[in-house]
Amino acid sequence: MNETVRTGHVSQPLTVSVDGMTCASCVRRVEMAAAKVEGVADSSVNFATKTLTVAPSDGFSAAALAERIRKIGYAVV
Repeated sequence: MNETVRTGHVSQPLTVSVDGMTCASCVRRVEMAAAKVEGVADSSVNFATKTLTVAPSDGFSAAALAERIRKIGYAVV
């Protein structure tokens, strides 16, 4: 996860596995953290599959997303 996407259109959604989520509060924390990353147009977590899906836009950095998720205590795998 180290590429930066710079496009004039919406890119394909990106889905990553997030380890350490145990409850609905965890889901909300991950979604809120992802939404604050530059270039994330939308974010949603599927608790059943332990995945985060983001809609990247201009300036998106997968590395910045992974770092933000790690900073709040979860692992991007």
